[in-house]
Amino acid sequence: ITDACSACFEQRTVFTQQVLAKALNQMVDQTPLPLLFMRTVIQAIDAFPSLVDFVMEILSKLVTKQVWRMPKLWVGFLKCVYQTQPRSFHVLLQLPPQQLESALNRHANLRGPLASYANQPSVKSSLTRSTLAVLGLANETHVQQHLSTSLHPSDTSSSGKKYDYLHIGVVAWPSFSKRCHNADSAKMQLSL
Repeated sequence: ITDACSACFEQRTVFTQQVLAKALNQMVDQTPLPLLFMRTVIQAIDAFPSLVDFVMEILSKLVTKQVWRMPKLWVGFLKCVYQTQPRSFHVLLQLPPQQLESALNRHANLRGPLASYANQPSVKSSLTRSTLAVLGLANETHVQQHLSTSLHPSDTSSSGKKYDYLHIGVVAWPSFSKRCHNADSAKMQLSL
């Protein structure tokens, strides 16, 4: 079967990018998935690198089908996400935390680049706390969220003076604004 698949990939005038995309799209909806499905996906990317965005859609479908429950396909899935990084980072972040941890244990050199990608504010805000914990970003997020919700732009004291406050529990420090010019520097200079 693998030889037959390889022969098909060599005939690019018959098995074009469009034909492969249509075939992959039909196969991903089959139950059960064909045993050599991930091998075919990887061969398709090797033959037609421009299929990578389409393949990311296929990988996302596999996450919803819980590909980790199919051991042979899971190995191929991990090989594919590794091969297509960083394009596949958004797919990896769709995995449940336990499966993400498993993926990162198998491909440890993905952890750093994936954590950097996930640390972007637009990405980080959409991730669960447990996913951030797998990436080693949970504590940092907790502190930043606590500080950003604790900082109030200004307040006026009973004497009429305007103060910036940092509320932690029931304690407030009116002099905080003298030490920090804005909320971002407050996060960096919190040395109370």
